[in-house]
Amino acid sequence: MLLGDAAAGTESNARLARMIRGGGVDGLILQGAGEISDTLIAGAVRKAVPIVLLQADMDINAHLGCLPDKEAALLATDHLRDLGHRRIGCLATEAGLTFTDARLSGWLKAMGTDADDALIVHAPPNVTQGELGMQELLERRSDITAVVCFNVVSAVGALRQIKSAGLRVPDNLSVIAIHDLQFAPDLSIPLTVVAMPLSEMGELAVKSICVPQPSPRACTILSQRPELIVRKSAAPPVAT
Repeated sequence: MLLGDAAAGTESNARLARMIRGGGVDGLILQGAGEISDTLIAGAVRKAVPIVLLQADMDINAHLGCLPDKEAALLATDHLRDLGHRRIGCLATEAGLTFTDARLSGWLKAMGTDADDALIVHAPPNVTQGELGMQELLERRSDITAVVCFNVVSAVGALRQIKSAGLRVPDNLSVIAIHDLQFAPDLSIPLTVVAMPLSEMGELAVKSICVPQPSPRACTILSQRPELIVRKSAAPPVAT
């Protein structure tokens, strides 16, 4: 079993692709991120080996495994609405990815008639882009009282930008993120999150590789439900 980080850089990607082309793998599990490296690595598989994609579909003969993404975004947004928020921003992951679309559909369902395209900003899942995405969102809609971050690492950047803008969490802005981090409870404002069944996703991937599905183009959405973990970054909006 070999583990490679396709986001580690061009040299790492090329080395991984050469190894795959050389016939050194019996199967491939690829968690896509919407980057060129995804296609590079998947395209390196020249022989008929099973491929399992996680979260992001590609136009190849592979089984797709997904987290309960729509339910997670719905749970996060509903929590904010239950607290009384109506102007809820959406710091989404990159547009066009399978899991981004699923989470966006959950946010839209919870928002109902309060949904607005100006409330949605897409950003890659890292701290810097989360910071820039949050800045754009605040420039578009300075009246938002809460934000749902589709990625917890982006949420760390969002928290940084909110502080830089002179705003306080949760007094001025409530923040909730999808996925949990070990240090999320230890942030200056402990982060409310929706935890996802990641261990179950890994188990599904390995089982799908070892016992290939009858239809390789099938999609499996995990039945385990996401879990709302309430901390201190989300609270009712302050009356104005």
